[in-house]
Amino acid sequence: MKRILSTIFAFAVIFMTMAQNSDVPFVYDVENTGIDCPDPVLPSANQCKTVSKLPDPFEWSDGSGRIETFADWTCRRNEIKREIEHYEIGEKPKFDKLEASYSGNTLTVKIYVGSNSLTLTSKISIPSGNGPHPVVIGMDGNTGSMGSQYFSKCIQIPFTHSQIAEYNSGFGGNGKSRNDPFFKLYPNDFHKGDYCAWSWGISRLIDGLEIIKDQINADLSHIAVTGCSYAGKMALYAGAFDERIALTIAQESGGGGVNSWRVSEKIGSSVEGISNTNYDWFMSSFKTNFNGQTSKIPYDHHELIAMIAPRAFLAFGNKGYEWLGDESGYISCQAAFEVWKAMGIEDRFGYVFDSGHEHCQASSAQNSAADKFIKKFLYGDDSQDTNVRSSIINTDYQSWKDAWDDYELTIEVADLTAKISYPSKNSEHYSDLPLNITTAIKAKNGIENVSLYLDGELLSDNLSEPYNYEITTPELGEHTLYVVAKDKTGETITSDEITFTVIERKIFRMEKNTILKIEAEEMPEQDGQYVGPYEENFDGIAYYANKDMTAAPVFFAPEEGTFIITLTGCADASATANLSLYIDDEKVGTYTWNSNTTKEISKEVEISGNNPHTLKLMMETDNGQSDAFVDYLTIMEKDADINTTFLSSIDSDEINFYPNPASEEIFITDGVTKVKLFDTTGRILLETSEKRINISNFDPGIYTIQLNSNNKLILKHLIIR
Repeated sequence: MKRILSTIFAFAVIFMTMAQNSDVPFVYDVENTGIDCPDPVLPSANQCKTVSKLPDPFEWSDGSGRIETFADWTCRRNEIKREIEHYEIGEKPKFDKLEASYSGNTLTVKIYVGSNSLTLTSKISIPSGNGPHPVVIGMDGNTGSMGSQYFSKCIQIPFTHSQIAEYNSGFGGNGKSRNDPFFKLYPNDFHKGDYCAWSWGISRLIDGLEIIKDQINADLSHIAVTGCSYAGKMALYAGAFDERIALTIAQESGGGGVNSWRVSEKIGSSVEGISNTNYDWFMSSFKTNFNGQTSKIPYDHHELIAMIAPRAFLAFGNKGYEWLGDESGYISCQAAFEVWKAMGIEDRFGYVFDSGHEHCQASSAQNSAADKFIKKFLYGDDSQDTNVRSSIINTDYQSWKDAWDDYELTIEVADLTAKISYPSKNSEHYSDLPLNITTAIKAKNGIENVSLYLDGELLSDNLSEPYNYEITTPELGEHTLYVVAKDKTGETITSDEITFTVIERKIFRMEKNTILKIEAEEMPEQDGQYVGPYEENFDGIAYYANKDMTAAPVFFAPEEGTFIITLTGCADASATANLSLYIDDEKVGTYTWNSNTTKEISKEVEISGNNPHTLKLMMETDNGQSDAFVDYLTIMEKDADINTTFLSSIDSDEINFYPNPASEEIFITDGVTKVKLFDTTGRILLETSEKRINISNFDPGIYTIQLNSNNKLILKHLIIR
């Protein structure tokens, strides 16, 4: 089969934004780089060959052999794309014209097919500063189900799926409507699945951003998508089918998402598989052709994931929910990882499969992984270690891929490249730590000389491999670095100049018989977040309700000896809250609250060794619904004669609502100033200051209601009948 490779490295369509220590492009500026590649052979289902294990992602569809170079991947990826479109979801359709405008913080995109049109709107949030700003597209929310604080430097753009096609939870395939906007625009495409329609819509949103990017100062070389559950599948398909997306975070996507159809079929009907998934989402012919014979599918979903390579990908699982079939997802991710390994870019692929948290409520480990991926692949912080691959699932994955794994592709590289890897662009470095400058120098013809410059002055000449250099950290303030490399042919190259800032570490220095009090305050960026007020003496500690995590630790320098560390806090009304205390990353105690009445709890700890030390509190719960509201933290020497006035207990009559359960409306007590209502994914459904709230339009179920009063906050469960 003839393969068109001449367009693959047409650098006019490739952003040469590189991840750390890699010559592989990080992202592209076109939806599909393989548009000029030939289509694969697409036989009928009964003519497909039987492959009982996971198919080889490196093998050409016509069986003529395996791809050999990274350049081949563009056309191989396009083959996988066409197979998934042909057999599973339908091909993304073309359109005639697209217009976009931005006004009143709203992006409006209008797509025309003939005389018909479809309009997308998105109320976007733009961070402060001049930018250019990275972009996150959240499935049905600004940032999907992930905490918005991680994307605080991003333009946040919600994708509203109902503007394309309504969500239907039935599994018979009869929930789609020809009146859905997508199917009105493409009436002949009614047989296609919603994931074709939704991924098409996300791509059209990106088309609109390209038109208005200068108005909002958007950096379209750093776009992320994120979503959970069915919206996790939505994010996965969006990232796989649009190469302009730099980072894809698929949270608890389950069957039809990261999971392998083959493995899920082996597990059985207790997990979402080809026999029992939603055929509004996928083409009904997919079930007709392959139910009971998944070994005939020419691909599997490890290859859907692999379509994202060489861009960044992060998957989350939740083993506590059997329906998600995390064993299948874990095996599929292990297989997909082989593609990133073959390209030598392992740091762009991550997953965390754990448990102990509610569906779509990320665990501490998952939030930590997301934070690293966002900082590295959206904000350009190459110091982040994104080799995050963690799983509590113990299963045989090797046998599913041992016929083709451990493959290596030849990577085409430039003759000479030079880059500063650390410190990264616009990063901060603590003044009390030495500065280890790291570089990435590569040359086909060998290195003759490497010179390093700080603030325009020569730091070192004739560096030896690996061309790194450690110095005493320069004075506080901004500094610049660049490196000059010369190869053995005499060719020279100068790296981009990076700017970094040296800052002082904030440390609270304790003396005997003193007390460090960190009073909590509600932060508007994240509901349920409590953090120490921003004073000069400490960095602050944050607690996230239902998020199972905490934020930055406090650095402190006490005298050695025995200290009392006291927390005043409470849980919600229905669960136990547990906060574990760590000193210098060693767990020294756990604080537990069993009610929503504020209570003081003290722990006695030994502190020794060189200071400063770090104090960290980590929410470590078993059910993910436990909330911890910490009013303040005190640290004092044991037996210190200090009187501290603690906050009074919260009066549950002062902050309340009734009736509960309810069906038509609820009434809020006079002490409440603001009310928010959340669904089980954490999405805000209602925000009001009214005392009488109509709830008749909400489906029956369990919701979370947040009540604010005089800087206090309570979360309770509301049952709607």
